Amino acid sequence: KIIDEEQKKDSVSYPFEKLQHMTYGIRSGEVVLIKAPEKVGKTEVLRALEYHLLKTTDSNIGVIHLEEGKPRMIKGLAGYELNVPAHLPDSGVSKDDIKTAFKSLTGRDERLHIYTHFDSDDPDTIINTIRFMAGPCECKYIFFDHLSQVVSGIQDEDERRKLDYISTKLCQMVEDLGFTLFVISHVNDDGKTRGSRYIAKVADLIISLDRDILAVEETTRNTTRLLIEGNRFAGM
Repeated sequence: KIIDEEQKKDSVSYPFEKLQHMTYGIRSGEVVLIKAPEKVGKTEVLRALEYHLLKTTDSNIGVIHLEEGKPRMIKGLAGYELNVPAHLPDSGVSKDDIKTAFKSLTGRDERLHIYTHFDSDDPDTIINTIRFMAGPCECKYIFFDHLSQVVSGIQDEDERRKLDYISTKLCQMVEDLGFTLFVISHVNDDGKTRGSRYIAKVADLIISLDRDILAVEETTRNTTRLLIEGNRFAGM
């Protein structure tokens, strides 16, 4: 009876072949934690995932990028569509080119929901915003970049408590509402999530990013490696 009544989770693909093979895809009701030191390109990895889901699904998507403004985010996505770095002044694309590319990418109004900052560091503000995205806005995939930014400047113990609280609430919400949450956390010098370990304990998939930003060879310097540290579904 348990097997017969099991509810199969919706699944879509990752844009990277090896990641898809090792995870069996992006499933609803799961938390994907992406761990990264500063300046390795974590936002760009998220953007690649956002672009892929916009291109391969018709689902609503919510995006919270706390370290970049809305124009930069829109130009970043349009740049994937145009195959040029549209945010650079010498990219050769016009505002109309960016608007046309963005409209083509999103496909319809009210599909992509963007937040770039919050007026409060109250954890419930973040939680309620994500609940609003997953509920009334019907976002099936939500990207949160990044968890550490929410509590920057808070004393250590208060930081840990707030991060634990946010992580607990978000994981409960993901399970209750059945969306997929991609969340980034900075790491400390030991490679552990900054401020709190709880999000790493409860995440369904943990991906660590690494890039040699000082490498002399250009290809090495511009290559980000993905290491799966936790994979609850597939175990690989």
